[in-house]
Amino acid sequence: MTAKLYTLIGLSCLVFACKKTATPPEPTGPVTSKEINQWVCDSMKRYSYYSNGLNLLTDKNQGTLSYFQSLKSVNDRFSFIENQNGESSLPKSSRSMYGFDYLIFKESKTNEVFGMITMVMNDSPAKRAGLLRGMFFSKINGVRISDQNAEILSNQITNRNYVKLRITKITNTIVEELNEITVNLGITWGETLIDNTFVEAGKKIGYLYLSSFRNIDRNKYVEIFDTFKTFGVKELILDLRYNSGGDVSAAANICSMLSSNIMPTSVFIKYEGNNLIGKRDDSFSKAVSLENGRDFIELQSKNLNLDRIFILSTKTTASASEIIINNLKPYLNVIHIGEKTFGKDEAFVLVYDRRNSKRINYFLYPAVYKVFNGLGIGNYSNGLNPTYSFLEISELPLKELGNKYDPMINNCFSRITGKLPANSIKTNTSNFTNGTFETPVIYYNSAEKNVDLNRILVK
Repeated sequence: MTAKLYTLIGLSCLVFACKKTATPPEPTGPVTSKEINQWVCDSMKRYSYYSNGLNLLTDKNQGTLSYFQSLKSVNDRFSFIENQNGESSLPKSSRSMYGFDYLIFKESKTNEVFGMITMVMNDSPAKRAGLLRGMFFSKINGVRISDQNAEILSNQITNRNYVKLRITKITNTIVEELNEITVNLGITWGETLIDNTFVEAGKKIGYLYLSSFRNIDRNKYVEIFDTFKTFGVKELILDLRYNSGGDVSAAANICSMLSSNIMPTSVFIKYEGNNLIGKRDDSFSKAVSLENGRDFIELQSKNLNLDRIFILSTKTTASASEIIINNLKPYLNVIHIGEKTFGKDEAFVLVYDRRNSKRINYFLYPAVYKVFNGLGIGNYSNGLNPTYSFLEISELPLKELGNKYDPMINNCFSRITGKLPANSIKTNTSNFTNGTFETPVIYYNSAEKNVDLNRILVK
């Protein structure tokens, strides 16, 4: 399917009575806002899950970003558009600009408001500047954070081409301001994967952290599982804290190496679109093969044959990571520990102008499907509830991801080794209170721009 077809959707209903239709000539002359916006409108009518709620009376002579925002259904939270110059309807984030996530909270002993770095991407501007997970900061761009200005200062992080953070040490009720770190706008090269193996009380445990799922990383996943298989891993901790989603095929790739209960024909995911798109079911075999993926049988040679899996989450765990949590449940025991997830139960495709005489320089990401597991269970727009709740900031400062003494990882160890019964609801008690100004950071990676309905993005 091509963008040339997309632009003709609005005309096709006018000629349905004809036995034969001629393709109208392609537009010539300068590209106008109205032409671009008509293409956006036709594409959204064709693909958007919320096509019935589009505001079709919106003026097509305005700028495309504002037109798109006005056109979208009020129920459409996630569809977005961007042009090749980088302008986007998607809000900027500290991760997309600098490569780090953070939250702002009120510390219970001092009753003061601080920021805390929760994740730093490898090979990012933030990493190169010296930011580390668990660092506290008391000032943003020279201004002390408070209840009253937390939101304003958070917005400043993404409204400039740099951010200055005053690093701070907190010891009981003593607050000591240290150095200031400046992070400049820049490129983060790749996603962050952390893998490790542990032996606890004779139990061989694998650990894998992923910041997102990308098809170009699938070979890395296979290499990691090959290491797990060789090591003899019998329990796995899949850390999806701050995982923002990505390619469904990459997520299916991970799932296909977990359990012998998963067969090639087992349904990995069910999609439900609008009346034009319809429904589709993708087996594991089909899902892993999309976008030149590996054969399912090949992945089975790395299968860990697990009966259960421990999955860690925060409230910023979203999209494809939520699909893994929900869609593994028909096949093995998913022990989900952490916070309720973000609640993004939708999938997207990328629409762009593929004509030889390309005229539209925009990339459109409509929410095309609602997603469900093999049993037809979905509808988690309010998030997935964990099996056992665990507030990550219950013990501060935070440990580096993959550290065996990280409280959430250690909680899994306790369940695996029997120190804590696997069904115990016990977690850690908190000396720190999560304040009302926590700032979840949601990142949508739009670097890969291939197009068709088999290119499923959950971003």
